[in-house]
Order: sequence, then C-alpha cells, then structure tokens
Amino acid sequence: MDAFTMNCKIGGLAYGVRDEKLIKFNGIPRPLPDGYESRPPRGYSDSSILNHTNPVINTSILIESNASLNESNVNSSSNVLSSLSPMQSKPKETSSAKGSGYHVILLSETWLTSDDADAFLMGSLGDYVAFRKDRITNAEITRGGGVAILCSPLLNPILFATFSSDGIECLVIDIHFPSNRKTLSSIRICLIYRSPSCPASSLALLLSFIEPLISNLPFLICGDLNFPSIDWSRLTSPSQNDFLSFVCDHRLTQFVDFKTRGENLLDLVLCNENIVRNVTPSLPFADHTSISFSLGVPPPPSSEFVPSRQYHLADWESINSLLSSHDWTLALSCLDTENAFSYFSEFCNSLLESFVPKSSRSPFSHYPKHLRILYGKSQRASSFAPNSIRAVSLAKRFERALRVHSERVESRVIDSKNPKVFYSLCKTRLNSSKSAPPGIIDLNGAHLLTNKDKALAFSQYFASVSTLPLQAPLRSSAPSSTFPLFDLPSISPAQILASIASLAPKCNFSPDGLPNIFYSKCKFSIVSPLLIIFNKSLHSTSIPSLWKQAIVKPIPKTSSNSINTFRPISLTCSVTKIFEKILISEITSYLDNLGVTMQSSLKFNDHISRIVSKARAKDVIFADPIRYA
Repeated sequence: MDAFTMNCKIGGLAYGVRDEKLIKFNGIPRPLPDGYESRPPRGYSDSSILNHTNPVINTSILIESNASLNESNVNSSSNVLSSLSPMQSKPKETSSAKGSGYHVILLSETWLTSDDADAFLMGSLGDYVAFRKDRITNAEITRGGGVAILCSPLLNPILFATFSSDGIECLVIDIHFPSNRKTLSSIRICLIYRSPSCPASSLALLLSFIEPLISNLPFLICGDLNFPSIDWSRLTSPSQNDFLSFVCDHRLTQFVDFKTRGENLLDLVLCNENIVRNVTPSLPFADHTSISFSLGVPPPPSSEFVPSRQYHLADWESINSLLSSHDWTLALSCLDTENAFSYFSEFCNSLLESFVPKSSRSPFSHYPKHLRILYGKSQRASSFAPNSIRAVSLAKRFERALRVHSERVESRVIDSKNPKVFYSLCKTRLNSSKSAPPGIIDLNGAHLLTNKDKALAFSQYFASVSTLPLQAPLRSSAPSSTFPLFDLPSISPAQILASIASLAPKCNFSPDGLPNIFYSKCKFSIVSPLLIIFNKSLHSTSIPSLWKQAIVKPIPKTSSNSINTFRPISLTCSVTKIFEKILISEITSYLDNLGVTMQSSLKFNDHISRIVSKARAKDVIFADPIRYA
C-alpha cells in the first residue's frame, strides 16, 4: 500500500516515500491539502526505462566545454542527469552546459570487456558518441582497467589513437569546434588509466606514445594516474618519477588541487595551455571523487531539435473521417499521375499536421522527484566537502536509490508480461542508438566535419561503388495462341487492402512523409484515392517522380569512421511498396501458371535470370514497347 492510499485512508498527511520506501512522519498528522484525495498518485513513466549505472566504474572525470559555467545558477533538479552517463535524457533547449548536460564525459577504470555493448554506458539515447579502450583480459587478468570517452556529436569527435600495455590503457580523441570561430578550433584529449602496480617499462612506453601526439593543438591529459607521492603544488617527488619529468619538459600544468581518493590526489587534469576553468569536485560514485571542469573555449552550437510526429497519440478517427468525406474522384480525375499523387500526399500530410501531436523536449521529469532531490543534496555536499562523511553517505544513498528505481522499472516490465515492452527494455540495455557520424574520413584521408561535406562525400562514394541494373532488351515477337499474354488492365480495391495488410505498421521515414502506420490505420479511407492513382499509373505507363526517390541512410559496418566502412540503406515511399507488392503478386501468379517457379535458395539476380531464360525458351514474354519511366 503506497503513501497516497494510506494518507487518504486516515484523512491526514502521516506517510511519505523516501528512497522508494514507505515511511511514517513523526508527530500529529497534518490535514490533507485541498483536492488531495482527487489528485492521482505520483507514478513512474514508462519512458524511464533507461540504462543503469555500472557500479564498478571508479573514476568519472566530467568535462564541460563552456567557459561560463559559474555564470549560470546551478539547478540541482535539472542537473541530475548531467553527470551520470547512464541517466541521460535529451538536452534542454538552452545551450549552456548546465542546461544541456556535459559535452564530454571521461571514464577511467571501466572494467568493461569486448562482450559489453556501448549501451552499458550510454543507454538507448544518441546524445553521446562512445570511444573505448578496454583492458585485454586473459587467464591471468580477468577484469579491471579500461577507459572510455562519451562525447557529444556537436564537438565532431574523431578517434586519434589508442595505447595499451601492462597496467595501462590510453585513449586519444580530437574534438573540433566550428571552423568559423576565431579562437581554438580543435583540442586533443588524452585519457589514461594507470594501475598502481604498473611497471616502469609500461610507463616509459606510454610516454613515448604520447610525446609525438603533443602538437600545436591544446593537449589535455586526464585520468587516474595513481601518483600519490607527487606534490603538484611544488612539482616535487620523493623519488625519481618519469611522469613528473615528462610534465615539466612539456610545460604541462596540473589543475586539480583537492583530494580525489581519501587523502590522496590520484586523478589529474593537465594541459599545455591555460584553457581549463572551474575545476570542482563532483558527486563521488565509488571510492573516487568525480571532477567537473570547463574549457575556456566557445561552446559548440546547440543541437537543432526537430520535433517528430507522435503517431501513438494521433486522432485517427478525425483523420479517417476527413479522408472518407473527401471527393477523390472529383479531385483526381483531371490530374495526371504525377500531380494526382502530389495532391494526395499534400492532403494527407496536412491532416497529419493537424491531428498528430509533435514531440517536445522534455527535461528529466521521467525520473522520480525524490531522486532529483537526493542528487541535488549529494551534489551540494560534494561541492563543499567532497571527502566528508555526509558527502559519501549521500552519494551511496543516491546510488542505492537509483539502483532500486531501476530494479523497480524492470520488475514492472516483467510483471506486465508484454513481450514488446520486454524486448524494448532488452534493446536499451544491449544496443545504443546510432547518431549521426561525428566525423568522417574520406578516401583521401581528409576529415569531414560539417553535415554538408559528409552528405556530399557519402553521395559521391555510394555512387562510385554502386552498379547500374542490367537491362537486356527482350526479343519482341508476335503473341502466341498457345500461351496467354501477361496483362494487368486494372487494380482492384481488394488487392490494395491485401497489400496494405502485409505492411508492418511502423513509423518509418519516407520521402513523402507518410509512414506505414498511416496506411495501416487509414486503409479503408484511402483505398479510393490509391485505386485512382495506381490505375492512372498503369494506363499511362508512368510513375510519380517521388516514388523513384529515397532517403539514403549510411550504416556503419564497423566501428571505424572511414567512409568506405559504411553501407547505404534506401528508405523509399510506403506507397511504392504497396504498388510493388500488387505487381509482384500478379507477375508471380502468371509465371506459376506457366510452370516457372522461384527457388528461395537463389539470390534475387539469379531469380530474374532464370525466370527470363525459361520464359524466353517458351517464347511467352512479350515486351511492351512503352516502358515505365
């Protein structure tokens, strides 16, 4: 029984919820506020099915690329997801770092292996691009180490290099700011985890690896280096230290001036230029204090939010009513195929604009209020005294409450016995969404950062590797009296409805803006205009130009960002698939009557070759002199 029910039962405020547990207040119950009993109890949104924290991550250094970090007021409730990679949400409309979350999150000692998907860190959202260097495990080394960088695509991150040796992992990326800026345009970030038992030979190899990477770019070294004996204020060490010598030789400055684990300073932020600002302790997730700081460079431009249609909230009754009442015969009878489909597409899109709500940027309301409040308390305590008993206690309490909330969400999904919701939850745990490629390397080795350059490069590359379909001319001959001529004089409404029924009712992208779910929900209302358009296409032997267009989506085959590792996927109009299904069904039925069957074990090209060969041998195919445009 929850607190709302108990309070309504006794008629006073005597119970509440703390860390997802029912508690009873001390003293005499206060009277219920006006309208309390009619107020719905606070629940948990299904959209809160997100990824949960990996509890074995020890150190999390957070970078905010915004020089005005302290100029804005810190809102604890809106910042609960900023420093937690698994508790992500879409950024707010403000472009400030506190409003949109951290632009870069550095994680050291991740304990991840190749069996762990990126979704283990990122969840199902595309706000970050993940780069990882996991520790190579074997029979002797079963876990430990590893580093990961989660970077906003707005910074155009590109993986530069990786390094691994006994007890050390290193990951180097370049982030790029807009080229029209007059200040710094690129920064190189080097994330390192060095175990305390790392041999001196591995450290020497690491320094040899890093040294040539320090170029004219600002060079940032971050991570858990485990050098507790170095006094960074005086740059001294009780014994010979190669890393301290390396720092001095390359004039690197160390910016962390507080303890990050117990009484030791183990986590470092070093840079060869004075661009590091506002270095402060953040919420400790394990035995290390997280570090938050900003960079004295312009922040990246805020991502353009494109609202999408929420078809599950559409008013399908009104849409169907207007579609059915429209006189399609009068509207389309005097138009050719091209203009008829344009009229149909524009009319349907106008209805969807009116009766399908658009998505909006929601901050973090899908998380319980007590979690946001608890995080705010933990954040403030960590800022004032990062190693105090209160800060550590609040951090553990927050992590425990977060884990309980995640378990509660998972239990609700399992108890619902809904396979779709269950597999959706599994997908968020295993697969991270693929956002736009942050940086592409073309065939000449150049880095492409702007969307215009990427689109042009993809277009040229896909065109260079694609092959045009072979169109062998068919031998024309007189019709034979033995075999019937293939002819499809018209399409019937039953064929259209059967073809629509075979479509998966999904909200897919298409050039005309009409997804499969629109045809599925409105099939009886749109069968009349589709019948007119399809028959016009058959009689005029032409198809609308929009049916020939496709949205080409590049899909990465590997984790590389080279342009030759992407394959294209074409997203065509749903109405084209409906029309094709009808034609294929008729052609297949005609060939079956002639004894020409398709073998499912053959490829599509082999299907066509064998069908044409058999049909030509029987002299039954006659080409229409007018072909589809």
